Amino acid sequence: MHTILSNALAMYIVLAASTLFMEKLMQSSPFAGASLRPRGGTYAHPSWLAPYLSGNSRCHKALHARANFYFSKDSIPESWATEHERGVQSLASFYESQGRLVTLEQQNSFKTASPTGVSLSGQMDLVVGETSDQPATIADVKTGKPRPSHRAQVLLYMALAPHLPEFRNITKPPSGVIYYSSTNEIVEIPAEEANSQFKQQVADLLCIAVGESPQTTPSMQDCRFCVFRDCCPDVVLAETSAVTVDWL
Repeated sequence: MHTILSNALAMYIVLAASTLFMEKLMQSSPFAGASLRPRGGTYAHPSWLAPYLSGNSRCHKALHARANFYFSKDSIPESWATEHERGVQSLASFYESQGRLVTLEQQNSFKTASPTGVSLSGQMDLVVGETSDQPATIADVKTGKPRPSHRAQVLLYMALAPHLPEFRNITKPPSGVIYYSSTNEIVEIPAEEANSQFKQQVADLLCIAVGESPQTTPSMQDCRFCVFRDCCPDVVLAETSAVTVDWL
């Protein structure tokens, strides 16, 4: 009898603890009713920041949620990975044929943090080493159509590289390149674009990421591909119908 009571009590404690844990998750979640698991600290990936830096995304609530909570990621199609790798190798061969030293992907991994405590990590597709008369080049390979966020992502890499111990051989501000593998187009980005104004934009975004959760500012453009669209109560997935204005 004593064993049965002990087992029942243990089960009750486990159930109560589980219930409290779920309630805590629900209370801390940025979206009412959604049980998102908090991260151990605030984290940002360059590709998350790029749409905000380019003006493509404006809902800071989604950025804050990404930075502070784990979320479901869409799987990467194998065809994309193959095409992307082909583009990386093609661009590397182009620079190597000019006698330049090139490092690829995992060799270009980095990890840093902002003064406000936001961890930032990623990897650059290609880093072309600087020479006595040429700056280093940070290159990113894209397989789809050009977007303003692509430029912003490379600019972020350009701004970071000279300050990262992983790239101690970069002593001058690097230039940037976006290579669109499907069209074989190369877009060059001058070093001057990674200026103090751009760096301040990045710092401001990281302050938003680590601060209090902002209000949602939903729009069809932002909501359509948002990773939180299934749990955000303010999601907008269709155009609003036109309203007649009498005086027009």
